[in-house]
Formats: sequence, C-alpha cells, structure tokens
Amino acid sequence: MAVISTDACARMPDWMEILLILPPAFLALGSLLGPLLFGFRVRLPIVLGSLIVSVVVGLLLSIAWFPIVISQC
Repeated sequence: MAVISTDACARMPDWMEILLILPPAFLALGSLLGPLLFGFRVRLPIVLGSLIVSVVVGLLLSIAWFPIVISQC
C-alpha cells in the first residue's frame, strides 16, 4: 500500500526509500527476535513485549508514511 501511494510522486528524496523499507524490517525483526528470545528461555513478558513493540513500531511507521509522502511530493 505504501508503494502504491508513491506513484504520483515525481521525485522522491533518497531518505524516503529507506523509510519505505523500515515497517517490514521491524516486523521481520520481531518475528525473528521473539522465537530466539523464547529459545534462550528469556522471561515470557520480554518475549511478548518484543513482539508487540515490533508490530506497533511497524504499524506506526506505515501510518506515518502517508503524511510524509504528502509533505514531500
């Protein structure tokens, strides 16, 4: 959805391309970090916290993408 919103953007700054990759990167990090922490027998609240934080940060970055595109394009 974020990629579709950039089709009307004539010239996108270079730093915005990195911002486009960050939401899926946080989701991937959380999906890897949670099972690793669980495997190392870290306390369950920390494991669940890492999963929740990665989802929330990925979601917030996805939502923040649209105002940034509007202001930069």
